[in-house]
Amino acid sequence: MHGVTNTPSRKDVRRRQLIEATVAEIARRGFARTTLAHVASKAGLSSGIVNFYFTDKDTLLLATLESLADEYTAAWKRAVAGAGPSAADRLAALIEAEFDPEVSRRDKVAAWDAFWAEARARRPYRELCAGLDAEHHETVLGLCRRIVAEGGYDGVDAATVARGLTAMTNGLWQELSNDPKRFDREEAKRTCRAFLAGVFPRDFAPPRPERSTAEAGAAAEPRYPAETLPAWTYDNAEFYALEREHIFRRSWQLVGHASEAPEPGDFVTLDVAGERAIVVRGADRVLRAFHNVCRHRASRVVAEERGRCERFFVCPYHGWTYAFDGTLKAVPGERSFPGLKKADYGLRPVDLEVWHGFVFVRFAGSGPGVAEMMAPYAAELEPYRVAGMRPLGREWRKTIDVDWKNVMDNFLEGYHIPVGHPGLYRLFGNNYEVETQAHGVGRAYSWLRDKPSPKWSERHYQKLLPEVEGLPEERRRAWVYYNLFPATTLNVYPDQFSTFVMYPLGPGRTLLRARNYGHADERREMRAARYLNDRINALVQKEDNVLTDRVQGGLASSSYSVGLLSDKELCIRQFHDMVRRVLPVARSPEPPPFGRVAEANREYAAANGGD
Repeated sequence: MHGVTNTPSRKDVRRRQLIEATVAEIARRGFARTTLAHVASKAGLSSGIVNFYFTDKDTLLLATLESLADEYTAAWKRAVAGAGPSAADRLAALIEAEFDPEVSRRDKVAAWDAFWAEARARRPYRELCAGLDAEHHETVLGLCRRIVAEGGYDGVDAATVARGLTAMTNGLWQELSNDPKRFDREEAKRTCRAFLAGVFPRDFAPPRPERSTAEAGAAAEPRYPAETLPAWTYDNAEFYALEREHIFRRSWQLVGHASEAPEPGDFVTLDVAGERAIVVRGADRVLRAFHNVCRHRASRVVAEERGRCERFFVCPYHGWTYAFDGTLKAVPGERSFPGLKKADYGLRPVDLEVWHGFVFVRFAGSGPGVAEMMAPYAAELEPYRVAGMRPLGREWRKTIDVDWKNVMDNFLEGYHIPVGHPGLYRLFGNNYEVETQAHGVGRAYSWLRDKPSPKWSERHYQKLLPEVEGLPEERRRAWVYYNLFPATTLNVYPDQFSTFVMYPLGPGRTLLRARNYGHADERREMRAARYLNDRINALVQKEDNVLTDRVQGGLASSSYSVGLLSDKELCIRQFHDMVRRVLPVARSPEPPPFGRVAEANREYAAANGGD
């Protein structure tokens, strides 16, 4: 017997789609400026469809308020009903529901603000909001009364506590509305619980964990910052050989964007850590990756960085010819190779993954793919529609006498911005947050200040940066930086998307590669914003080159072995831990004797359980 499923009707789906669009437009434009045309455009529907489901704007707005009210009420009722039997458990569950990420979503809170403001003048809104508030208050009051009675809190006025808690949650919602970037849901819930702990300490005071004698002694010891990788690892040929083999060949390397090879025969090449790859779009329009190495005598099959080949790849040394699927098609003087089976001598394949339009290759090893590694950020990257972007201008390249790890260290922290990048500090101030995820992935987040910069480029970027359709409000003036171990970084701006990659050329020597991508947008404001963005970041790159050059020189000093890392350098800590995990010899503060780095690495690995 088949089960019965409650599949929403087309009508329900359309109504929900229009209500979601109304919430978004009210949050974006305000109550009065939102029109049916705006809602239709946001929902991707025609105005006629809006009028079919809602006869006028007032009907749509009332339905939107009712939807918000139903969702909110259902959430806290469900939380209370599903909590433990005690009143304290139920009140704690209600607080959790208040700050549920979906219920208290930024645009929904903004819409609530708009409806509450209109409730004074509109009777249906006033009655609905009043009924909602009354039911919620009665529930909170009843739970507080039970806690007072059951917990023996003589002298505590349950009504005062209920009003105080309601005022606190309303105020925290207002904080979310006013400053969504800084709002912390967990901190909001802790604030509410702390208030209740002051009134009902036996029910809400957090338990004090018991500590062993050893833990207590450790807690009494001073806490020191973490240490950096040792200086010797930044310019050591033997260590670099280990990096090539165990880090770069076994990790995902960015080649470019799929839009750079749109047609059959289009290709892009990559050289990194002694390996050569070619990515080509086949006749079936599928992208494939191969070692760019002829199977005859190891010549480079394709010399160009990117281009187009009409029918086959022909090795420029002896003319061996390969199809776009890697098969060997022709060998000049084939009879002079007795027993040659062309099917056995195609180009060696390379692992390939396309993530949000960006093409990555991996020469050896196994492990999670790029999509799995970047999964924590999948949802927040969707609105940028990166897969549909195209290159903006030419690729930028620069070779510097600085180790790749030095460059990566510099990218991974904002601690140096106030001193090293005065322009960025004028734009962002201390608005710089960092976090790390598994597999060597991390993110830094900053957003433009409202205060105009005194500098022309920065001030006009702040002023001219246009609104980008589809970007959530918290991203419309945010610069977000993602890093993917070992040396790939993605810089996401409202106006464009930039890749910045460090390819090691040897110990203490690195090739920097960067390219901008974006959607077609001929608005004057967008063209100006992209120009100013490039101008600002060109100066930042010059400043970084000076900083990393100074560091590289200092790493050679006999006075320096390892450095200290602050809590603001969280992503560097993760990066250095990843290097030490892959190459345990990096835990040695001094270099092993000449010729013994690889052996020492095996010894360190064995001593740490094969870490």
